[in-house]
Amino acid sequence: MHRRLALAVMLAAALGGGGAAAQEAAGSLRLAAGETALEINRHLLEDLGIELRVRQTVGEAGGFTRAVFPVISPPSLRLRAPGASFEGLGGGALRHQGGFELSWRGGGASMVGFELVPAAVSGWSTALFDLRAADGFVPFFLDGAHHQHLADLEQFVFLNMDLRLTEELARRIGRPEMAGLAVGSADVRTGLAEALAPHPELGGCVPDFAGDVDVELVDLYGLGEVHHEGGRVAMAASAKLRNSGTADVEWYRPIDPDGGGGPGVVGPHPYLAMSLYRLAGGALRQIGRADVKHAFYATNDDCGCQGDQILYDGCTDLYAAVTNQNRTNLAPRHEVTASTGAWESLGSHFDGDPVDDFRHHYGEGDHPDEFEHRLTVAEDDLMVPGARYFIEAWYVAANDVDLFNSMGRREVAPQLTTGWSFPIVDGGMTRGPAIDAWIDRASPPPGAAAVVLDTGEGRVELAGAAAARAAGVHRYDYGLMNFDFDRRLRSLSVPLPAGVKLAGVTFHDGDDNAANDWQSTVTATEITWSTPAGAPALGALDWGTLYSFGFEANAAPAAADPTATMEVLEAGSPTQLTAASKGPGSSLAAVNRLDVAPAGSGLGTVVSTPAGIGCGPDCDELYAPGTPVQLTGTADPGSALIRWIEGGTPIGTADTQDTVLDMDRSLVAVFELCDRQLPPRVVTGPETFEACEVLRAGTGFEIAGTGDATLRAGGTIVLEDGFFVAAGGELTLEIDPTLLP
Repeated sequence: MHRRLALAVMLAAALGGGGAAAQEAAGSLRLAAGETALEINRHLLEDLGIELRVRQTVGEAGGFTRAVFPVISPPSLRLRAPGASFEGLGGGALRHQGGFELSWRGGGASMVGFELVPAAVSGWSTALFDLRAADGFVPFFLDGAHHQHLADLEQFVFLNMDLRLTEELARRIGRPEMAGLAVGSADVRTGLAEALAPHPELGGCVPDFAGDVDVELVDLYGLGEVHHEGGRVAMAASAKLRNSGTADVEWYRPIDPDGGGGPGVVGPHPYLAMSLYRLAGGALRQIGRADVKHAFYATNDDCGCQGDQILYDGCTDLYAAVTNQNRTNLAPRHEVTASTGAWESLGSHFDGDPVDDFRHHYGEGDHPDEFEHRLTVAEDDLMVPGARYFIEAWYVAANDVDLFNSMGRREVAPQLTTGWSFPIVDGGMTRGPAIDAWIDRASPPPGAAAVVLDTGEGRVELAGAAAARAAGVHRYDYGLMNFDFDRRLRSLSVPLPAGVKLAGVTFHDGDDNAANDWQSTVTATEITWSTPAGAPALGALDWGTLYSFGFEANAAPAAADPTATMEVLEAGSPTQLTAASKGPGSSLAAVNRLDVAPAGSGLGTVVSTPAGIGCGPDCDELYAPGTPVQLTGTADPGSALIRWIEGGTPIGTADTQDTVLDMDRSLVAVFELCDRQLPPRVVTGPETFEACEVLRAGTGFEIAGTGDATLRAGGTIVLEDGFFVAAGGELTLEIDPTLLP
């Protein structure tokens, strides 16, 4: 009989035979005195309009308040743990000394003397405890426990639990959509009033690493805000997995000390990567990605095995949201070799200084930036009308035989009030990566294609879609997903037919660092996006990352999908990858191109009627010949639109400019600051400097003997101390009221 099946049969016999008395004999035990540690995200509570007052605060770090509350002895709570394998809670409660108070507009609750009782909440299969006030009110429940018998300490512990809002508290504060939001974490450590002895008839779970490794993601839920400010929001979700293979999987801690999990072994372990995606306008973009969470303990639920640093076959494990955002466990993705699961603790992010293979880098106290390492997204990216959003989770495990069942996605609907919520809008987790939500490679829709390339060193997917935008104009969007190809990619090239006209060329890499953006070049035969010239590794496409590309062309899709080419960054074979994808064909429609280039010291936007130009970032468009287009410029505060230029000649000063696309046209919209201070510089040739109201020049601004500077302003020109004109240099000052806004 298979080891797991034999264990299940014996466990059923031990628990089922003889009713309640047999269950007591199989491991129903009274707990002794202990303590509960709560770590509460006070920033989140403030967003919800809840004030927290804690009587026994132990510490403050990274927006979290930590407090420890002793359990009043003797506790009445019982647990069932046959063979040291936790099976559930019996009746009773853990009552605590001290507590905290909550208040909100129109209400409040005293949690002094609070109790932990077996959870009654519905809809959360992993809920373990309700946190109950003396008057019976339950504002929070605890779920996602890492439970473990610490025999050497004579303790049973429930660690790394999420502290979540109940429906009742969410209703009382007027935020029912926030029910289930994780607002902190909890650890419960209890003694045992009775000895917890192994039951010989249950045998034990003995590691067996022979066979196939198959770590399968089985659930993804509870996406919630961790912190938001300055136009960004950090978030985390809970992820549940199962060992669906025939081999047990090593689940060791990454480095010593681990920060409080009891005895364990340092060594190999899986990694959890989470990302958020936006699908809008026919294109998929990865708008946020977290660093990897290093796994460190397996609860071994649903199988009869004890909690351990081995995930036994057939067992499940859960990492709750607060654990997945705790920076004690998060480290940069680039440290992991995704194709093999290899990672080196010596010199790692956790190691710190000195490099001695000992943990120096912990959680919140070492991370004053609330967004560092976490899944972080710009709020503007969450507010695109008509967009769909997907949270994706992926367990990276060494020698996993099925890459794609270790991934899963859920669709969410971001909502902003005083804080962010992310209600699930689908019927359950869908296995596979988020890119499949855009183009199902098994059954791509018309005008779309997707192919996974298995290089033998890792896998890459290229997906592409074509859609008609206007008469004769099609939009082509591509997603290049590097699943686990560690040698990285540095370019993507798509073939073009002779004479094609392009507009709206885009690139998106999921971060806000323009310095590492891939640059586009167009030749007579192809369009290529590549890492910045002279820095081939800067922004190279690494594992777990999606880059998005696109353009518009005056051509319908080719009858046969052309072959796209991807250049590999690091040495090895092959040096390039190829895949068939959507691309423009040779039948070209007659169009003219309109380009708009913002210029000047100020800032502003330009939009077109009919639609097409939205500058920035979309500063060019293809129109049918003869199309009349009106451009409207809107200056940012402190700036003004002072003129339009075409072919080097000023053509207007109004906010709107009309043009007719009887040929390709390029216009410049000049925005200038209204109060402009010229920075230090030396003028060596003819140059003009403008401001719509006040122009200032002072120390460090010099006109050399060969220089010729014109300073022009709508109202005032100020020459401050330090302004200098060398012999032979020329200075012209002009007051031009037409520049005034």
